[in-house]
Amino acid sequence: MYAKRLNTLFKMSSIYWDTCILLADDCVTELRKYESNVSNRWRDDVAEEIQWWWAWTLKLREDGELEKWGQFKSEPFVFEDYASQLDANEPVHVLNIGSGPRSTFGEASSAYLKVTNMDPLASAYNKLMALLGAPGTGDIVFGAVEI
Repeated sequence: MYAKRLNTLFKMSSIYWDTCILLADDCVTELRKYESNVSNRWRDDVAEEIQWWWAWTLKLREDGELEKWGQFKSEPFVFEDYASQLDANEPVHVLNIGSGPRSTFGEASSAYLKVTNMDPLASAYNKLMALLGAPGTGDIVFGAVEI
């Protein structure tokens, strides 16, 4: 019985890592549209980042904290004092560079605020968070300011 469970665990581990690699490959494909010299090392690092977010998201769910992710968009924008000094007749566009799978900036300050969350791992984050059912996520756009 122990050997059967161990074998099942190894298979699950392999599927888990393969999924991380597939998500990382999506990021490499996106990045190569703009930068052809993307190393396998970068892909492996991305896979580890995906693995970290996967584990962290599951931990938050286990601790009953994951639902708070859905509230970030309804929180006041953290730089509201600065944004309110700008011309209210024009929308204020905020680019959150390197947002990760979800932003904690808050986006509900006013009707004139437009926040764009950007990360080079956007395709992986959006798919992973959808897979895990994480609230308040899925709107990350691709962008790599390093290029």
